[in-house]
Amino acid sequence: WVVLIGINGYPSDPLDSCMEDALAMEEYFVNDLTVPKERIQCLLGQKNVDRSVEASSIPSRRNILSIFPSLMTNDKIRNDDPIIIFFAGHGLRYLVSYEDDDNDSDYKGVHNCEYPLEFMEALCPIDRGILDSNNNPIPDISDWEFNTILSVLSCAKGHRITVLLDCCHAGSITR
Repeated sequence: WVVLIGINGYPSDPLDSCMEDALAMEEYFVNDLTVPKERIQCLLGQKNVDRSVEASSIPSRRNILSIFPSLMTNDKIRNDDPIIIFFAGHGLRYLVSYEDDDNDSDYKGVHNCEYPLEFMEALCPIDRGILDSNNNPIPDISDWEFNTILSVLSCAKGHRITVLLDCCHAGSITR
């Protein structure tokens, strides 16, 4: 079982070859490893959006996150069947501060020894930053969020999950 995500068409900072890398991976799995095509899910983000492309195949945050519950509930995937997840696109690293909500300090967000700064890493869906129906920017997929998804998937389908991340700042995403 294979999930391939390749994103070239970020609105503000497009990439080259991520979608082509995902398609090359698909060709490898089908032709060399004889994985049946029906066991491969692809989400591909082109630079110039083809209006004929089905909305469910675009690597939006919603579509990326909806793949994992579909794997968990797929009766054809047996426990300990290998699952491979490939992501090629942007990854980012954010500096975050964990503060006590009860703190009366006038300096919230300012780093001090009491509230250490840490880095959060994230995978970037094609629609990152676009305003949703509530006028909020669509967020990236944080390392914490992705790790949680992988943990739940592992409990549902076993531990034979391989994640390949071709992006910047992917170091902590699968830890």
